[in-house]
Amino acid sequence: MQEEVLASFIRHRTQRNWPTWSGRIEGETKTRLLQKADDDALSSGRNLMPGHYLDAALRLVKDLSAEELAALANEWLIEKWSGEHPPGVSIQAGVSPEVYELLKGLKRTLRGQRGAGSGGLILDVVSAAVDRFLDAADQEGPFPSAR
Repeated sequence: MQEEVLASFIRHRTQRNWPTWSGRIEGETKTRLLQKADDDALSSGRNLMPGHYLDAALRLVKDLSAEELAALANEWLIEKWSGEHPPGVSIQAGVSPEVYELLKGLKRTLRGQRGAGSGGLILDVVSAAVDRFLDAADQEGPFPSAR
């Protein structure tokens, strides 16, 4: 996961064309995301931002079908929330143009899936992808120093 974050960090620094995505994410997941970015920025000496993690997490699921994305969200919803829909909180983060297009098109992509019309499924997909990514990243330990 650290390699994915580092790749997002480098793309962000070298391409300098990352738009800001404004959306919603489950509150505990946002807190974890912000804390992980802060912890890894400190341990690595790099200016790692939450958007680097959001970008890396969504890159790993960007090629999934609508059904696979819905299944990912539903599994997460059952595991974390016992099937109840969680409240969302606002988030703004810079992401790569490719991930921005994915996020911008999720409502259309997920049309016909459970909860797609209300935006709840989008929150669940984003939260599930980030939560799973952070779970895996936590297994890797602190981000190594850049020097």
